[in-house]
Amino acid sequence: SPAAALADRMPAPLPGEDRPSGEQVTVLSNANLRGGPLGGEPVLSVIPRGTVLSVYGRAPGGWVRVGEGEPWGWIHGSMLA
Repeated sequence: SPAAALADRMPAPLPGEDRPSGEQVTVLSNANLRGGPLGGEPVLSVIPRGTVLSVYGRAPGGWVRVGEGEPWGWIHGSMLA
């Protein structure tokens, strides 16, 4: 699973950041999952179109922290529905 593949590369979440908001989003087209909420952050993985993920937070500039069971990283909101 993508979660298992990313688990060893993801930084530990900060307190309070490891719980989903209850909102879910769908990836509109293959999207870069980044290590932080900036376009220059390292790409951790590419999430396939149609993947449904939980929202763990949002950051200025339209970035959304997403994952499944735990936060995986950040995808720009323009790639999500």
